[in-house]
Amino acid sequence: MSEVVVNEPLAEASAPSSASVLPKLFLIAWRNVWRNKRRTLLTVGGIIFAVWLLVFMRSFQVGVFSQMADMTARAMPGHAQIQDPRYEDEPLMEHTIDASLAKAQLLETRQFEFVSSRLQGSAILSVNELSSAGMLMGVEPKIEAKWSGLVKNVVSGRYISSTGEMFIGESMARNLGASLGDDLIVLGTAKNGGIAAHAGQIVGIFRTGSQEIDRSLVQMHISDFREAWSMDANEAHSVVAIAPTLSESEEAVKRLRNEGLDSKEQRLMGWQDLLPEVVSMTEMKDVSTTFMFFFLALIVVFAVVNAFMMLIYERTNEMGVLLALGMRPHQLLLQFQIEGLIISGVGVILAIGFTLLTLWPLSSYGLALPPSVLEAYPEEFMRNMPKRLYPGLDWDSMRLATVVIVLGVQLAAFIPSLRIFRLRPVEAIKAEN
Repeated sequence: MSEVVVNEPLAEASAPSSASVLPKLFLIAWRNVWRNKRRTLLTVGGIIFAVWLLVFMRSFQVGVFSQMADMTARAMPGHAQIQDPRYEDEPLMEHTIDASLAKAQLLETRQFEFVSSRLQGSAILSVNELSSAGMLMGVEPKIEAKWSGLVKNVVSGRYISSTGEMFIGESMARNLGASLGDDLIVLGTAKNGGIAAHAGQIVGIFRTGSQEIDRSLVQMHISDFREAWSMDANEAHSVVAIAPTLSESEEAVKRLRNEGLDSKEQRLMGWQDLLPEVVSMTEMKDVSTTFMFFFLALIVVFAVVNAFMMLIYERTNEMGVLLALGMRPHQLLLQFQIEGLIISGVGVILAIGFTLLTLWPLSSYGLALPPSVLEAYPEEFMRNMPKRLYPGLDWDSMRLATVVIVLGVQLAAFIPSLRIFRLRPVEAIKAEN
């Protein structure tokens, strides 16, 4: 009997690798995906909804919280401050910085619109026979009048413009029985330990809606403060900076920190340091939104697992034929993985397109606040509130949604597909679906 010899190239050709059949597997997978259009569209629809909900809600939160942080920063603390490193923990009168140097450092970035100095300290305030404790703040009125939220909250009179003038809260004016034109007497402890005394005329009364501010804060010209508290002309407890936008202030603060502005003599604080409660609220909302997304993503993954389990049972005869014709189990598994990738890819691409189509018009034109919301809050609060809300596109949430959905769908397609390795071609061909 003659010996049959199969040459090596022919033997290799009879067992094609997965790489060589990959284009055909993609074509077969694409056709298989659309064999049951209703099931595929329902799965893709679930992916679109989950991705859109996460990105839309996170983007809307980013925009709204950015506006809220900007509004709160402009109301009092500013977008950034330079202080003595000890002042935050120990707000003592002697913990001051060189205001002219700090101003120059902030203005060098060319990203801040307004930069002004501040001094502050506690004192006893008196009008006629009534007295009350309060917080005196020395400001540069010509600069602060251009951005401070207090200017928008004037209920009577006007904001201070020169020395000898005082600007007080409505609750304090009521407690002191004060009105416009009255003289306000201030007594405190000067920097050198002596008595700080000053008398100024009340030219304006404000109402912010915050009882703590309205009953304790008094603003005066910084020159009057320095004179009464025996301080040098360049001393300040803080130098406050305002940028055109919140993001520009963040860039400027990051740049200054990289240049080593923080030192033993001074500390740079961004709006996140000045408004920790706003940051905490934002993080809490982000956690709740992300949790809801993962819950929806889990539902989508279970739906995909169910869909692929049905596919495996429906196509058992077909898989038996393919295995009998020489297709390897791992190649069949790869085909199902490609089908899962196509479903997740189509869903994510459509979701991103739908999300951009939804968010871009809103980011340009905003969403007007309904009258019911405007009427639900006090008038002094709504003076500083924006009339329209503008969402900001959050690319991080889009990347998170894409990664979670794609990996989740691949895992969901992989688990039911493991049954392929237990199939016997003859039994699979004879199986009843």
